[in-house]
Amino acid sequence: MADPFGDTARPGESASDAELLESVLRRAEGVRHVAVVLRGERPVAYVVPATADMSALRAHVVANLPRSPVPEFRLVDALPLTSRGRVDRAALSAPDYAAPATAGYAAPRTETERVLAGVWADVLGVDRVGVEDNFFDLAGDSIDTIRLVARAKEAGLHFTAQDVFQLKTVAAIAAASRPADPAGEEPGRPAGASLISLSQQEIDAIEATWR
Repeated sequence: MADPFGDTARPGESASDAELLESVLRRAEGVRHVAVVLRGERPVAYVVPATADMSALRAHVVANLPRSPVPEFRLVDALPLTSRGRVDRAALSAPDYAAPATAGYAAPRTETERVLAGVWADVLGVDRVGVEDNFFDLAGDSIDTIRLVARAKEAGLHFTAQDVFQLKTVAAIAAASRPADPAGEEPGRPAGASLISLSQQEIDAIEATWR
C-alpha cells in the first residue's frame, strides 16, 4: 500500500519549511492526518483532527519551530488522495479547496466588523474572515499585526497592536476600536511616532505579554 504522505516535497524540491512543519504537526497530540502546502509564501496546514484544536496546534508549532512561520490551519474531515493513494497536494493547493466557510464561519454583523474583516483578510491573504476567527490561528504574526493596525487606520479604524494580541478576533477588536484620528496621530503618542517604528525587541515583548 502506498504511503499517503510519501510525496511531501514537490518535484525537484529539497526539504522545505512545509515539510518540516508537516513533520512536526504529525507528532502533535490529537492529530490523525496532516498535510502542509504553500499558497504563495504562506503555509497552510490541512489537519484531520482526532481531538486537537487550532490553538493547541499553533502552540505546538511555536514550541517546536520558534523560527518558522506559523501556518494557517484548516480542519477537514479527510485529505484528498490521488489514484495511487497519496495525498493529492495539487487539490489541496487549489484556491477553492476547503475554504473556511461552512460550520465555523460567522459573517460580519456591523459595518465596523465588515471593514475590519476585509482588511484582516487582505493582510493575511485569505478569502474571507469570520468575526470569531482567531488572528493567530489564521497564521498572523507580529509583523502582520503591525500591518493590520496600519491598514485598519487607513480604513478609518483605530486600535493598537496590544489589542490584537489580547483580543484576537474581529468581533472583539471591532468592539474595542474607535474612529481613527483624522490628523493621523494616535492619542497620547508624540507627533511622528508610528507603530512601524517599533523595534523587533519591542514587538517580541508585546507578543510575549499578550499571547
